[in-house]
Amino acid sequence: MRKLGTRTGRLFGAVILAAASTAAVPLTTIQDVLYKADGTKFNGLLVISWNSFEADDTSNIVSQSVTVKVVDGNFRVQLVPTADSNPPTFYSVKYNSDGKIQFQETWVVGTASTPLRIRDVRASTSSSSPLEPPSQTPIQESDVVGLVGDLGVRPVKGPGFSAGRAAAINDSGGIEAVFGNPSDCVFVDGTSGPCGGAGPVFTDGEVPGGVVDGTNATFTLAGTPSPAGSLVLYRN
Repeated sequence: MRKLGTRTGRLFGAVILAAASTAAVPLTTIQDVLYKADGTKFNGLLVISWNSFEADDTSNIVSQSVTVKVVDGNFRVQLVPTADSNPPTFYSVKYNSDGKIQFQETWVVGTASTPLRIRDVRASTSSSSPLEPPSQTPIQESDVVGLVGDLGVRPVKGPGFSAGRAAAINDSGGIEAVFGNPSDCVFVDGTSGPCGGAGPVFTDGEVPGGVVDGTNATFTLAGTPSPAGSLVLYRN
């Protein structure tokens, strides 16, 4: 009888040990629907990482990470609570979409029997002031190498500049507007006038004016040849 009692006690102890070894680590469910600022649902990955810690039930959680896929905004994950962990720790969460990390935040997960939303585990910031955009210091033109020289050689607006018109370059290199009738043509000197213009005028058989005495070498013409190379003079 004494021997049988000893065996029964050992068997009972083995059952308790086996039950303890198969006990599940406590988990908290985090479930939410994620949106982008434009109202469309978030699609991408949440990469959740953590350092080693001891859970509230003394389970030893090793340092690792898990990647959770978010499809059409739907997100769900189960994590070991860290609110009472030893040492105190948190989860680092990176939101990845379009092939790059969009932003990251930290979570502190408490023990809960019902699913929590992300707002319930998101760690509060240490500062109570609202987020402000980074300060923007104007960059001086002289701070950019070569910018001042490049700006100096670029075309600039002249005093006669006007949008929606043909352009001409004035004597200072500025861009001026060419004014005229809609049917006019713009000439190479920047002026405008009827398209085609007057044809060339030829003068043939003109007798130069001047004294013909065999000595005078200066004669005059009724018009000025243009160009000068177009003048042809014949004797007799």
